[in-house]
Amino acid sequence: MRKKNTHPNNRFVDIAYPLRVVVGVMFSLIILFTLGQIVFRFVFDSPLVWSEELSRFLLVWMTFVGAAVLAWDGRHLCVDVFFNGFSQKWQSRIRWTSMGIIVCFLAYAMYYGWVIIGLEKHNDIGALEIVGSWYRIPFFVGGALMIVAFIARFFYRLPRQKDNSTL
Repeated sequence: MRKKNTHPNNRFVDIAYPLRVVVGVMFSLIILFTLGQIVFRFVFDSPLVWSEELSRFLLVWMTFVGAAVLAWDGRHLCVDVFFNGFSQKWQSRIRWTSMGIIVCFLAYAMYYGWVIIGLEKHNDIGALEIVGSWYRIPFFVGGALMIVAFIARFFYRLPRQKDNSTL
């Protein structure tokens, strides 16, 4: 188990806190809409046609916004079994290399995600009659938030932590 660093000189601002709140609100809404669907379907025998679709829509947004929170926390795509065995010099090199690969991949994927958003802007999807691009935008927004989180973590959070055991 990792010890929390509570020394006053090593504190950092949690820039992901607003995103944590957004993810929590989305999760609460998904639960609320799902329970509402159950009540309306089985008690009132009148299902809410839109609740399942809205819950799925919120789940997609919650996934990509939550991925940015994980990136800030250093828990996203992190396997440190061999990493901890390297010297500090090599750990630094591995961090820089992995951050570069991750940011390049996210930028590449965001570019093609933007192309797909443009293609979907004329399609209405489902009972909510939401334009199809709104189902694709979370990937683009989440990718941008992840890039910001990775870079902010690298230049702001990691230098302030004593325990650099994770990437």
